[in-house]
Amino acid sequence: DELMSTEEYIKILVSCTVPADRLAAYDSGGDWSEKFMRAGSDIGALKGFDCSEERIAKPVTRCEAAWLLAAFARQGGETLTVPKGIERALRDYRRISDTYREAVGQAFGAGLLTACGDGNFQDITPLKRCEAVVSIARLIDRGQRVPVAIPEYDYNAPVPQSAPVDDSFFSDAVFIGDSLCQGFGAYSGLKQGKMMGVVSLNV
Repeated sequence: DELMSTEEYIKILVSCTVPADRLAAYDSGGDWSEKFMRAGSDIGALKGFDCSEERIAKPVTRCEAAWLLAAFARQGGETLTVPKGIERALRDYRRISDTYREAVGQAFGAGLLTACGDGNFQDITPLKRCEAVVSIARLIDRGQRVPVAIPEYDYNAPVPQSAPVDDSFFSDAVFIGDSLCQGFGAYSGLKQGKMMGVVSLNV
């Protein structure tokens, strides 16, 4: 359940995707992560990613992990797309920063990362070490990936407006509530339905 730094995450990604003999060519006796960072850069997987020492020493976030997973998957020959209707599966998708939104969509679409229990992606939440291992296992073994499921209805969107109805539509309706319901019954103009509004109604 501990966190993983970005450079640790990159090291494992490189170790699992770059052949050992090719990786050995980057041995230089420098910092422990140097050869992995160089190898990741040379294969193009880190192009456009902030690899400053200050950044990579910090815990990797879910959106950064998505960016890296998508980049390494593309380097492995995969074609990634953002599934249509992703906003219905990831409630906070529209709020993800422009820098990472497409990568999050691609990683989600490829089954590399999933939504959290509340239906949000939680892009700036740090990735736990156990979650990091699962995501990398999915990258190198497609059989471990999670099929994408897009709900048919967007429960975050406003309820669609229905066609107008007359009072008879409410003939078998019961309105239960507090003083607001009582006021609704008095001033709405409805002549059908039973109003059961009580001032200060409680459980």
